[in-house]
Amino acid sequence: MNKQLRILILEDDNADAELMEHELKKANFTFTSNRVETREAFLENLENFAPDLILADYTLPSFDGCSALRIAKEKCPDVPFIFVSGTIGEDFAIESLKSGATDYILKDRLSRLAPAVHRSLREVEEKIEYRKAEKEKERLLKAIDNSNDGIIIADEKDRYIYMNEAYAKIYGYAEEELIGETWRKLVPPESIAATELELDRTIHNKNVGRLSGEFPGIKKDGTNIPIEVRGTALWDENGNYDGHICIVRDITARKQAEEKLLLFRKLIDQSNDAIFVNDPETGRILDANDKACTNLGYNREEILDMRVMDFEINIPDQFSWKEHVEEVRNRGHLILEGSHRRKDGTIFPIEVNVSFIVLGENNYMVAEVRDITERKQTEEALQISEKKYSTLVEKGNDGIVIIQDGLLKFINSKMAEIAGYTITEAVGKPFSNFIFSDCRGLVIDNYKMRMSGEKVQNKYEIKIISKDGRNIPVEVNASLIDYEGKPAEMAIIRDINERKQAEEQIIHSLREKEVLLREIHHRVKNNMQIVSSLLGLQAESIKEKKYLEMFKDSRNRIMSMYMIHEKLYRSRDLEKIEFNEYITDLASGLLQSHGVEAGTVKLNLNVGDTSLGIDFAIPCGLIINELITNSLKYAFPDGRIGEISVSLHPFNKNMFELVVSDNGVGFPSDVDFRKTESLGLRLVTILAENQLHGQIDLERAGGTRFRIKFKGGK
Repeated sequence: MNKQLRILILEDDNADAELMEHELKKANFTFTSNRVETREAFLENLENFAPDLILADYTLPSFDGCSALRIAKEKCPDVPFIFVSGTIGEDFAIESLKSGATDYILKDRLSRLAPAVHRSLREVEEKIEYRKAEKEKERLLKAIDNSNDGIIIADEKDRYIYMNEAYAKIYGYAEEELIGETWRKLVPPESIAATELELDRTIHNKNVGRLSGEFPGIKKDGTNIPIEVRGTALWDENGNYDGHICIVRDITARKQAEEKLLLFRKLIDQSNDAIFVNDPETGRILDANDKACTNLGYNREEILDMRVMDFEINIPDQFSWKEHVEEVRNRGHLILEGSHRRKDGTIFPIEVNVSFIVLGENNYMVAEVRDITERKQTEEALQISEKKYSTLVEKGNDGIVIIQDGLLKFINSKMAEIAGYTITEAVGKPFSNFIFSDCRGLVIDNYKMRMSGEKVQNKYEIKIISKDGRNIPVEVNASLIDYEGKPAEMAIIRDINERKQAEEQIIHSLREKEVLLREIHHRVKNNMQIVSSLLGLQAESIKEKKYLEMFKDSRNRIMSMYMIHEKLYRSRDLEKIEFNEYITDLASGLLQSHGVEAGTVKLNLNVGDTSLGIDFAIPCGLIINELITNSLKYAFPDGRIGEISVSLHPFNKNMFELVVSDNGVGFPSDVDFRKTESLGLRLVTILAENQLHGQIDLERAGGTRFRIKFKGGK
């Protein structure tokens, strides 16, 4: 072993301890060890020696191994604990292992010690690695669930089998509405064919297996949105397409930002004013718009090789430029008049609005230069632009308010309509007068933080008070603006009263449906209970054993389905059955029904936390009922003692394996279970292949083992 181990030996015989150490050294273990005999010394070494391994005798004069085991499991549960004793009964050995001991070794068989230590240390390492893996898995799942990007996993038919909340929200759906659907539900109909071709070329193509690009999407409300998709194909062990994983992002905001950036550049280039970006140190032109080139008669390359002093008459040299920069830096910005010289030598008057801008560690001078001869045309264009803006504000479907110094400076007609005030009644009043008391503190705090330049949430929901005293829910989207030369808050306010009412209606409807579904399960289980009772009453009048068995089998089948509906009725989750408790109750009921004496047939159930939907739970329950019944009838003749085992576990993606076995006399080798006259086995085959759409196999070695593999739904 490469690691130096710390071994704590609980042993009153020093010679025995030395024999243990000798065996470990023979096996090339490197270690330091402490031998203790008392409880106090054992506790002190657990705390200060921090052992990697504990070897303990069962019986000591003043202490015992069982007490030491309990202490060790409490204080250092991951440290292997091996009993090394002269005599140890089989019952005690089993009990010690159940209590948490890693192994037990007899002192006259110390050759087993080194392998046992090897195995124990390896198991500890595996346990620690497993915990790390589980923690990493939880971290990854949490990251996926909390991701702002949509993430999905699809099966081989491109049906969604997993998605995070963000993915469903992108398209305006709830997650459960999309599970089982394909991407076709989220693509505009006219784009489906083109999207299929692209998928076949990329993610469905084994030679490519990846997808990256922008695609059209469609939300639940019919809105088209641009989507950025990055996907990777999944392949099974045979190289067949087995689904894909995709990360999806709604790039509406980015597209809008890109469009705004392009629009901004176009606006700059198409501006009637020349715009320059200059280096404050040298006066060199860093950027200029088309109007600047046109006004001066230079192309862009020529202008970018010039300085301000090359064409500004009032700034003829570097000294004048530095004075100009210092003045602009101190005042923030300046508006002044000057003159520019064109390439052909002609001079024209200008008005310059210049600002000093700091972006990170870089400083810039930005100058907007206007040819004063065009002023009237520019003013006319500005008036037209302002009129368009005013029309948009007044004719829009949303309310708009401007708040300055805590007062309403402006409200549009829609806002007045929402609140029930006239514009004259509202303007000039404190905006807080119109906010519902429960929301007033939030709105005032947001306003103060925004005015002080702090980062604050722009979009939120509040209630406002109408003139007639009603509380109206609204959605607010606020931002900081400059209004009449001073900072102000502009808020776009949308009346969401109808939306809130619709949400409440949906919640009420869902609750009604849940109550109805529980009532259905309740009535179904009650009806099955009645049928079962009727069969029981009818069976009391039947004397022939053959027909009595048939009635008993039918009653057990009904009870297996009854128990499903009973579990669903009492469960919070109406979609799935916790199978561990269900199989335990079902199997116990069958033992009681068949009058199995205690201690003759042992049930081994290994189901874990497996859950199944009702469409899979009922056929599985019937199959388990039939196979356990078959074992109870035929596997243990003449009171033979034996075991029946049932296991149900998931494997791979959404697959389950159900195994029902016994160690009885075995299934006759000359009988085909698919063609037997037994109604129970015919029913098992039909349920496995036709209901579960699974595969059923029989193994005859060492008893009887039926193995059924099936896909477990969504």
